[in-house]
Amino acid sequence: MQHDPHSSDRARPPRVLVAESNDAVRCAWETHLVARCGPMTFLDACCGDDAVRLLVEGQPDLVVVSLRLPEGDMANPQGGFQVILDAADLGVPAVLVSGELDAALCRRLDHLGVLCVRRGQADDDVAFAVEEALQRYVLSPSSALHASPSRSARSAIAS
Repeated sequence: MQHDPHSSDRARPPRVLVAESNDAVRCAWETHLVARCGPMTFLDACCGDDAVRLLVEGQPDLVVVSLRLPEGDMANPQGGFQVILDAADLGVPAVLVSGELDAALCRRLDHLGVLCVRRGQADDDVAFAVEEALQRYVLSPSSALHASPSRSARSAIAS
């Protein structure tokens, strides 16, 4: 069965995939998210491979990802791009935490449902972006990001 966060029971707390290699940073983000946005179910990933697997298997409502996320065993410091691209393909909104990005790239990412937060800003800025993404894409059924992804799209990303 396909996941469609726009038709799900809103009594359920949103599922948020948090993809960050540093455990302390991931924990701080999660603490701030709960304090600002209320109860959530977290799916934790410390590398891009785990994040992509959880994106497909865990069917999150939202993804928070560090651009510097390593791909997996390899030390590719930009594995976060693969995660946000796969999230966009599946119609799952994302918050990207990164160093400075070009303004045109940030606008294009926003069009894909990816909000950008500059690394080094307060953890509360990450929570604010998550709150905005939840309001924009998850809690407001009229603002569906994409049509529900096909089973073949999930299969292609999973492989």
